[in-house]
Parts: sequence; structure tokens; C-alpha cells
Amino acid sequence: MAADLTNPFYPELVQPPRTELDSLGYRTLLLPDSAESPVNAVQLADGSLDGVIMTTLTLGSSLPHTLAMCKIPLVLMNREVDGAVAGTCVIDNRDGAAKIAGLLAELRHGAVGAVFGPQNTSTGRDREIRLREGLGEHGIGRAYRTNCPQWLRGCACGCSRPAGKRGSVRSDARFGSVRCDDELGARRA
Repeated sequence: MAADLTNPFYPELVQPPRTELDSLGYRTLLLPDSAESPVNAVQLADGSLDGVIMTTLTLGSSLPHTLAMCKIPLVLMNREVDGAVAGTCVIDNRDGAAKIAGLLAELRHGAVGAVFGPQNTSTGRDREIRLREGLGEHGIGRAYRTNCPQWLRGCACGCSRPAGKRGSVRSDARFGSVRCDDELGARRA
């Protein structure tokens, strides 16, 4: 199950399990999930599936709990749901965010603008919490939450001097950016 099939990360995420399941004699079915046409538990627990791999759940999703009650094997990939009884395959977003905070401190950045992604996802939540903690541990003031398009989520930017006003960067300030997203820069990181 994937929400955004145009996301360049998803072919990298979906193909390896599909290849492995195929080699074991299982057929795979990709169910796109969207706000306009959400996948529901009835579709997943109708007896036609041997198991489910979910990739784009929000923290409040009840699907993992419902599938567990129906005894449908479940693996969560890319995102977690607190309290879900399921196997998980996710990156350590907190450790990655802590390393980014350390890198920004090492580069002597004094101000940070960060795009964490949706607060209702484990990826967005974990990155934000740990980046803010890490910046504080290194004596870097606040991280300014900024809004941006979906494709830029997960970016942390640092400036050697504070911005002139919130949301701006002085032209003489050193500026750098670090991608920590599971999308465009995952394999290049």
C-alpha cells in the first residue's frame, strides 16, 4: 500500500520485497491509498491476501490494529504506528536527525530552518523531536519550522549568521542544506 506513486522513493522501496515475494511464489498487489480513495480494512481482510505491507500510514491509523485483530500478517515499512502489533522496517529517524544536528554544529551554523514533514507521521515527529534536542545539546538556538512542497520535506538548512528576519537569509551569510528525507536523497546520503 503506497499513497504517492509519483514519489521517486517508492520504486526503490517496493521492488525488493516484490522480487523476494515473487521468488517465494507469492504474487504482489499494490494498492494506492489516497484521501480521495482510502484503502480500508474490509479490502485488506477479505481473505484474498496472505499478508500486507504498509508504507504511508499516519500515527492515528487504525488499520494495523484492525488487521492484527483479523490475524492478517502485517509489516510496516518507512513509517511506524505507535502500539501496532506488526513487523517494522524503518530507518532510524532520530539517530539521523541527531547526526544532522551534530554536523550543523560542527559547521558552526547558528540558525536552522527545518522542514520536518507532517507532524502526524512517525518520520516527521521523530525527525523534529531529535533535531530540536540535538541542536539544543550543541547550543544552537531554535529550529524554525518552515512549510514547503512535499518533495522538499526532511531538509535541514543552517546559516552561519542568524537571518535578518524570520524566513529570510542574508545574502552574505553562509548557507548549507542537509537532506534527511526518505524521498529524493535517500540513496545519495
